[in-house]
Amino acid sequence: MYFSDERQNGTWSQFLGHIVSTDGGDTWSANPDGSTRVAPGEVKDVAGATQADRPGMITIAKVPSTGTYVASYEVCGPLNCQVHIKTSSDGDTWGSGPTDLGTVPQTDDGRQLYNSPVIAWSPAGGTDGELLLTAMNESRLAGGAPQNHQVVFVNTHGGNGGWSWMPSPVAVPTAGAQNCGANYSPDLLPSADGTSVRYSAAGVAGPYNCQELTGSGNAGVLPYTADFGSGDAGWTQYGGTWSASGGTYGESGGGSGGNKAVTGATGWTDYTLEGDVRLGGVGTNGNAGFLVRTTDPTTGTDSLDGYYVGVGTSSLLVGRQSYGWTQLASTAIPGGLASGSWYHLTVQVSGCVVSVQGRPSGSWADPAYLSVSDCAFGHGAVGVRDYDTTASWRNVTVRAAGAITSGITSGECVDVDTNANTDGKKVQLWDCNGVSGQQWTAAADGTLRAFGKCLDIDANASADNSLVELWDCNGVGGQQWLPRSDGSLYNPQSGRCLDDPNGITTSGTQLQIYDCNQLPPQEWRFS
Repeated sequence: MYFSDERQNGTWSQFLGHIVSTDGGDTWSANPDGSTRVAPGEVKDVAGATQADRPGMITIAKVPSTGTYVASYEVCGPLNCQVHIKTSSDGDTWGSGPTDLGTVPQTDDGRQLYNSPVIAWSPAGGTDGELLLTAMNESRLAGGAPQNHQVVFVNTHGGNGGWSWMPSPVAVPTAGAQNCGANYSPDLLPSADGTSVRYSAAGVAGPYNCQELTGSGNAGVLPYTADFGSGDAGWTQYGGTWSASGGTYGESGGGSGGNKAVTGATGWTDYTLEGDVRLGGVGTNGNAGFLVRTTDPTTGTDSLDGYYVGVGTSSLLVGRQSYGWTQLASTAIPGGLASGSWYHLTVQVSGCVVSVQGRPSGSWADPAYLSVSDCAFGHGAVGVRDYDTTASWRNVTVRAAGAITSGITSGECVDVDTNANTDGKKVQLWDCNGVSGQQWTAAADGTLRAFGKCLDIDANASADNSLVELWDCNGVGGQQWLPRSDGSLYNPQSGRCLDDPNGITTSGTQLQIYDCNQLPPQEWRFS
């Protein structure tokens, strides 16, 4: 049993320790006064070398795959209740000893946590699952307003290395708080499969101005689907006036403040975002769209690190935001875009490549297409943004990108020839090397996409030995692929499967469709 102990406050204002029971809790290794009854007595786990250090509020999570225990706690006194963690291989010995105060979890965009932390392990998110950590308050080292009362830290390395963060499912209200202790000692409950997490905390609400609040949302894992049916759980807003209902997210404030809302985990790397955007009352330079690889967001026109993909009434653009604006590329939208019309965007980020395809929602008209190479940002969350317009969004999904390997040899990947995003480039086998032309996303519409374009049967053919290539997504049957339980990728229009001709694994072998036969040349593995 772990607890905070003040009984030796002449030496330690407070320390964290534990006692042991071998009979189910009937007797313990220490007496009520702290003296030893049997070995090991009371064990000090965190007891600072400075009397004023006051560690407390300990919670512990175990990573099942490694057996590692991770403890979170606050260290009050001179450190102002800054959150720390320590690890243990057995739950008895922590860090390098009692005077080791542990490490401070910090995100790479400079966030730290303070006061009454709680840590939980979740089975999704990484090979060893993920650790979720939250606390009463957050601090942004660069100053400015933090995501107080609405943030969860994420770590997929068993508590080692850096942390990312995501908005919590509940934004705890604090306005008008007196004796409520808003967001003090919040709680986390991951779902059994790790795809969602429930967040509970006291907030300024209800008839007595203090009420326990709870809500669940995505646990910072992919795939992700936004649910705007009755709210925007898991989104944090920076400027603007926001509403969510009927599956649509709206921003009605407009203006030049670059209003934005962010969701997902800042640790996400390669993925494909899809969604619809609609311009409202658009100004001369108005545009609205999506954010990808977003970190360090604050209120302000370009106040974040990440990429923005936006549409105006005549053009599609991609730019880099880093507390300033750098336009990377733009192209005309065929026929323009009228205010009030929905426009569908597919944005893929893979390595240094940002690829975008856009067309009117529900249409297979010729798309607008952009692809840029920029290595400034390699990971980050997603979001929506408008500038000089009001706007709405719907049908927002995010899916991980990854390699598709051969069932014959895991060293060969489905690859776009010369790693180029040009229509008609052959899709082939090639040594797996992690380039963007080997990063594929299974999109919600049944397509397989790299560079934002589709795996396509040449000339929309259906005969055996018809070759496959990369092409603009256009809704034809030759771009539909159904993963099946035998590992095959089935094309319903032709009734045939993606095939490695004669099982040849030589790099440069162009793939084809062929009668489905459940043989290794038609087995494909998604990583």
